[in-house]
Amino acid sequence: SVGGPRVHVRCDTRHSWYNSGWRLYSTKQRCRKILNTRLFTAPGSDKAWDKSVTQMGYEVLLVSQFTLYGILKGNKPDFHLAMGSGTSQQFYGEFVDMVRSGYTSLTSGKGSAPVPFDAAGPSSSAMESRVKDGVFGAHMHVELVNDGPVTMIVDSRE
Repeated sequence: SVGGPRVHVRCDTRHSWYNSGWRLYSTKQRCRKILNTRLFTAPGSDKAWDKSVTQMGYEVLLVSQFTLYGILKGNKPDFHLAMGSGTSQQFYGEFVDMVRSGYTSLTSGKGSAPVPFDAAGPSSSAMESRVKDGVFGAHMHVELVNDGPVTMIVDSRE
């Protein structure tokens, strides 16, 4: 059970920048958006959209999902826009590492976000464990309970 956002990560063939300098910039931008976007209300506050996942100390679940690039060709799904499994597995692994590192940096006071409510804060390894992920390419059963409903799209090309 993850008490925070579930992030579906997609990688597509149009990311020709994957092996360029743009890849690093774009990936950092997506991590920053996931960790810093203010989607939550602080306990005891009525101010909506005020706190980020790191400020609240919530967990983040990252799920690789190539099917987000699926399109229908007639009655059959087509995934030709999805990045190939070898490249996307490497990209996804790097992305997970970057989100974990970013979460740790932000919650230890080394980043741009304030330290979460528990100022003493857990250890760096405990913060890294706040970012969960599944098994790449595995058939997984993931349940979702929306406490919202809020759905945001973070596209690296925007």
